[in-house]
Amino acid sequence: MRGEREGLIRALTPHTPHLTPIGGFTLIELVFVMAILGIILAVSIPRFAATGERLRTEQAAVELSQLFRYAHERAVAQSAEIVWVWDSDARRARLQMAGDDGSAQWLDERSAMSTPLTGAMTVRLERDGAPADRVRFLPDGTSEPTTLYLTRNQDAYTV
Repeated sequence: MRGEREGLIRALTPHTPHLTPIGGFTLIELVFVMAILGIILAVSIPRFAATGERLRTEQAAVELSQLFRYAHERAVAQSAEIVWVWDSDARRARLQMAGDDGSAQWLDERSAMSTPLTGAMTVRLERDGAPADRVRFLPDGTSEPTTLYLTRNQDAYTV
């Protein structure tokens, strides 16, 4: 019993030179580590934001190109002219079915329109070097040769 009591007293009095220190970190070490982690976090947050912007731009480019594919497939499947139209006011693309008499009817299903673009993304369509706002897909599987450019800051995608 006396040995146990003596060991307890030694553990409670840290000023005794022959005791080994108990494991742990000092306050200075913890503050130093927290400062390093704060610096790393401050440097990495802008990169995460830039990656998020790049991924949103890439997702928009994929969605617009899928709408091109859908317009092509629908034109062939329905033997009708389908027109891919860029609406710069609504910042979205929509599909129209062209009638034989020159009339056009908007396709209202969800798969016939893109999600509206947000932020500083810009869309530009070009046909033979001139600006365009629509692409015609014909029932024989051909279309007007048009290039879509989607840009946001330094990120640019060509479809």
